[in-house]
Amino acid sequence: MYFGSFNPLHIGHLAIANYLAVQNGIDEVWFVLSPVNPWKDLKEQLPFEFRASIINDAIKKDTRFRLCTIEAILPRPHYTVSSLRAISLMHPDTHFQLLIGGDNWAEIHKWHQYERLLAGFTVYIYPRRGYPVDTTLYGARPVYLENAPIMEISSTAIRNAVKNNIDLRHWIAGDYWEQLVTKLNNL
Repeated sequence: MYFGSFNPLHIGHLAIANYLAVQNGIDEVWFVLSPVNPWKDLKEQLPFEFRASIINDAIKKDTRFRLCTIEAILPRPHYTVSSLRAISLMHPDTHFQLLIGGDNWAEIHKWHQYERLLAGFTVYIYPRRGYPVDTTLYGARPVYLENAPIMEISSTAIRNAVKNNIDLRHWIAGDYWEQLVTKLNNL
């Protein structure tokens, strides 16, 4: 499970998902789209349906990837542990695992019921510059993807580029640059 606001989805997200699938033998990577990220500026949040359509378009030819929009129907606030439990109940024969960045690992002790999350799900940690990872924390046994390629692409950089009339269309996954520019300029 790859949770995020994907605001917008970019080629770095897909490269990380591909790495997880190829290098770690993961059958499917589910992109769990968050309707609202409480830690981010809502004024820069693209509409949920637009972000979902971007993801669907980007992954439609890769059977290893799947979009999950369950958080659109779950009650708020959206806690990762609650969403994972709901998804697990809907798919009892599937063993779900969680992919997070090293920045999230450093803060996971602040997450709602993080102990339950770590006890119930394998956590894969993607390295992020500036965030050393101590896998001995919290009594968990995470899988640190220390050899994963570091992606220096971010949704924030793409949004900032649009504000500054810089064309980063090759950073996004798909042919929706003009739509993205229009949507971001109308926020």
